[in-house]
Amino acid sequence: MGQKSNPYLLRLGINQVWNSNYLAPKKEQVKWLKQDKTIRNYLFKRFFEVTQVKIERTLNDLFLYVYAINISLLMGENSQNLDKILKKIYSLVDDKVSVRFNLMEVKEIYSSAPAIARHLASQFESRISSRMSLNNAADEAIRQREVKGVRISASGRLDGSEIAQSKKIVRGRMPLSTLRSDIDYGFAEATTNYGKIGIMVLIYKGEKYAHTKNKI
Repeated sequence: MGQKSNPYLLRLGINQVWNSNYLAPKKEQVKWLKQDKTIRNYLFKRFFEVTQVKIERTLNDLFLYVYAINISLLMGENSQNLDKILKKIYSLVDDKVSVRFNLMEVKEIYSSAPAIARHLASQFESRISSRMSLNNAADEAIRQREVKGVRISASGRLDGSEIAQSKKIVRGRMPLSTLRSDIDYGFAEATTNYGKIGIMVLIYKGEKYAHTKNKI
């Protein structure tokens, strides 16, 4: 059987960096790791607009960088949702730390793999044709200036089929074996009446040789 590996994890230390950046004391390592996972699970499940969450810490501060497709929908009227998010995060952290919440808008949706995956999941839940959704997303992504290759795959009971199936759309190049290649990875699950549908998106943006932050 083929051995599949996450393209993001495979390139850590080469041209990718961790989504959680801090040096934790030995006694706090496990607790901080659990808190990071709990915060990410809450944001991803509660707000569909969130595509990526990066976390930085000091002993007294917690810096959250939340990347979202539409900031206005996430914040709500008069920033009501923002206040609720902060209260929930303070309850999850359960420490006397100061939470610094930073919202970052994803302006180019079709050049971000997590944004495309979340967008496709919303379309599948709205019962839009899977073939049309996958083709439209791949065509829009390959038109972006920095995108040189796209691979989108979806697995599950697509369009309500009796037997689970998989569909894959490929546009352009996708050199997964080249470690210096800059590949953006996104995954999302669509919950439908027929069960879960998994969506994986890979975007190739050329080659990157150093630890440089991706511009979104």
